[in-house]
Amino acid sequence: MPLGLQLPLALFAALLWHYLDVNRERETIRSAFGLYLPPQVVDELASQRADAQAVGQLMHGTCLSTDAYEYTRMSEAMPPAELGELMNAYYETLFQPVRNHNGIISDVVGDAMLAIWAAVQRDPRIQRHAIQAALEISRTLNTVANTGLRHALKTRIGLHSGEILLGSIGAVDHYEYRAVGDIVNTSTRIQGMNSHLGTQILLSAEVIAGVDGLQTRELGSFILSGKSRPVVIHELLGTKDDPEADRRSGYLARFAEGLAAFHAGDWRTAGSIFTTLQAENSQDSVLQFFLARCSMQPPPEWDGMIRMDLK
Repeated sequence: MPLGLQLPLALFAALLWHYLDVNRERETIRSAFGLYLPPQVVDELASQRADAQAVGQLMHGTCLSTDAYEYTRMSEAMPPAELGELMNAYYETLFQPVRNHNGIISDVVGDAMLAIWAAVQRDPRIQRHAIQAALEISRTLNTVANTGLRHALKTRIGLHSGEILLGSIGAVDHYEYRAVGDIVNTSTRIQGMNSHLGTQILLSAEVIAGVDGLQTRELGSFILSGKSRPVVIHELLGTKDDPEADRRSGYLARFAEGLAAFHAGDWRTAGSIFTTLQAENSQDSVLQFFLARCSMQPPPEWDGMIRMDLK
């Protein structure tokens, strides 16, 4: 074979080998980190364009925080191996809706999960994805048969939207891909409000801003534990095309009248409205929350803000 032909063939073979070798390395990185990091971060690592110590990117995001009912009691009664098997199945049920709706699993601790949806600027589509994931998680977990779980693990969910720093957080030789910002802590506080109100999905007014087709119930302005600024909290009931949406609408309108009287300081009128509603729906624990307050007098200089001292 002429030398002039051998050299190009050898060069081509070397380049092809290098290309295949680099691809194998990238696939190895994807396999190693794909379970722990978002796909775009894995792609950056595989392309050798990411620095683990790089400063995170400031974005607008929505955080979804979850917590399982009575996890502590259950963990005391179960052997560690059985508990681990249960929690793996539980998290599979939580993770799938998040991924179905383009979210990122940011953190998992014990029975709690934090998921994130983020964009460079505010985008109601991001909020809608998070809301859809929350509804899907709730529908699935409310029926044990849908999950394959041997134990019911009802889950409280809280969502909040705002500015967020997303990236690698840590020091020395330990970094984690995390979200940093007030909305992370606030979403957790909102999630915790479910235990006081007896609800399942609570979200802030920021989450539903610009998102149509939802059926929610405004619960008022709350100053959450450890916070100084009020947050308007809504209960997410479903979408307006739900079979129960029309039936709920009249009930929700009367609740709104009671809430308006409560905020105005007319707790007697508010209590009367809430009592009438309770006769129709004794299972509505939100009414119990407000009736407990309406049984007292409004505090001096009542500003309409409900202050929560407990998480």
